[in-house]
Amino acid sequence: GSVLRRFERYEEAATTLDRGVQIADDLVEKFPGNVDYVVLLAQAHVNLGQVHFVQARDEEAAQAFSEALDILGPAIESAPREGRLVETLLAASDGRAHSLYRLHLFREAAEEFGRARAYARPEQAINLETQIIAASVRAGDDVAAEIEQAVAARAVNPVTLFGLAMGYARAAHDVLHDEALPPEKAQTHGEQYAERTVEILRLAEQAGVFQHAKLVQALVDSEAFDVLRDREDFHELLEEVTTSRIPVNPLP
Repeated sequence: GSVLRRFERYEEAATTLDRGVQIADDLVEKFPGNVDYVVLLAQAHVNLGQVHFVQARDEEAAQAFSEALDILGPAIESAPREGRLVETLLAASDGRAHSLYRLHLFREAAEEFGRARAYARPEQAINLETQIIAASVRAGDDVAAEIEQAVAARAVNPVTLFGLAMGYARAAHDVLHDEALPPEKAQTHGEQYAERTVEILRLAEQAGVFQHAKLVQALVDSEAFDVLRDREDFHELLEEVTTSRIPVNPLP
């Protein structure tokens, strides 16, 4: 089924994976507690979810990923350090979250991205945190307010503002490319999120975040901020950050 998916033979892939689910389910029933068969069954559901996802069958995809999570939950409680279970759960959770996001179930998507983050490696967690913020923003939450207050009170590292800005930029990009929305509504929300992103970056600048060379470089060339690159306010900020100081400090 996975091979057929790579060749974009999706209907055949789905049929084959359905058979794989049935076979793996029989093995799990026959050999309860066998981790190999539990992983095999969960992976079959994940692969089926991915086939549905690439065809924009988001409800079917979310259901397939949910079934994988239902299978993995009890198993991972019994063996929380089993790497294959963790990796498969992460794939299932991430897939379900993206499916919910495309279905505009943003609050549920944020919760699911949060579950994925709990099992992610540090390099994966950064992207998932951005997804959580983007989903929360699109759900209508004022994610920035609480973080800004915490930064002002020196309760969290100001670098947190940079991650917050990345999340808002992601929301701006996604809403502008959301074909399910009327163009005028997408443009309105996209402008709101983009404007808020620049405001957050200004706060980050005032908090000294751009004394860190890596974050200045990310602001200059990260795809995360491509949605802002035609904005005059972003260009003004970028020019100030790159010409008014020489950032040398390492990240804390």
